[in-house]
Amino acid sequence: MSDTFKRGLVVGCLVLIGLVGLIFITDRENDHYLKFNPLVKLEIGYAKLPKTVTYNHGKAFNKQATTPQFPDPYEEVEVVNQFGKVEKLTFKGGQSPDDMNYAKVSHKGDFVQEIEFVSWDDIPSTYQLYMTR
Repeated sequence: MSDTFKRGLVVGCLVLIGLVGLIFITDRENDHYLKFNPLVKLEIGYAKLPKTVTYNHGKAFNKQATTPQFPDPYEEVEVVNQFGKVEKLTFKGGQSPDDMNYAKVSHKGDFVQEIEFVSWDDIPSTYQLYMTR
């Protein structure tokens, strides 16, 4: 390879790395940034979920339906951390099982990594202090 090609390749790689770094630094509200940034700590919180979930943009679940029914996301759900700080998050989860209308939410900022349906008794007492039953 010629020296000009090598220099061009190095400059091109440095420009690409700089652009990707600039995007990650300036776009902090993006879920992709939060998802992959190792400096953003994964937090655990608990949330009270609604007893029923709507499907396909606000409709009730129809057992006789022949078309697919997709649950609507939980929107602006209050997630409480162990110190009582409340964050409003939007995430998907479907209908919660009977007697498990609470969720353990693993999240980085607004990015929800995972939810787990839990009962009131499964929630640690430090979180229960800040929640309603």
